[in-house]
Amino acid sequence: MIFTDGSSHNGLVGAAAVLFIDHNHITTLRHHLGKATEHTVFKAEAVGLLLAAHLLTQRREVTFPAMIFANNQAAIQSSSYPTAKPGHYLLIHFRKLVKRLQNKKNVDRKALSLNWIASHADILGNELADREAKLAASSPTNTTLRHLLPKILHKPLPASISAAKKDHKAKLQNRWLSIWKQSP
Repeated sequence: MIFTDGSSHNGLVGAAAVLFIDHNHITTLRHHLGKATEHTVFKAEAVGLLLAAHLLTQRREVTFPAMIFANNQAAIQSSSYPTAKPGHYLLIHFRKLVKRLQNKKNVDRKALSLNWIASHADILGNELADREAKLAASSPTNTTLRHLLPKILHKPLPASISAAKKDHKAKLQNRWLSIWKQSP
């Protein structure tokens, strides 16, 4: 089982994937995306899925069937049919990693599933993924060593237009509120 999460914490964004085998925590991958003004939680959730697929392809002790758990329904649904929307290029890369995994390890399509899991439901793996994603968000130094991450994460990810629009709208709203308070 692999539990994934993306998080925005204190104005920063991070993602994590936590691998469990026979209910034992084996390893964790973390990635710091950057500022919340440049990256969205959706994008972080997509990075979490990428990290999960990478764990499945790289770890020798992984057996199948395997399950990936994510608590973001939008990322799960979009992973089936990625389009030309912000952050979806990461889901396309996730699908490529899964295809490569299926070919490389001769894994049947039914032997790998992506499942939704409720947030904060006291499930150890899910809670650990949440903590690890927040840890990844808190500082770039909390990112897993670069050579252990998928190649797409070796360089900084491009800023998200959605995050930039949200930030701009918040600044405009704060400015308007300030002007409104000062007006007669």
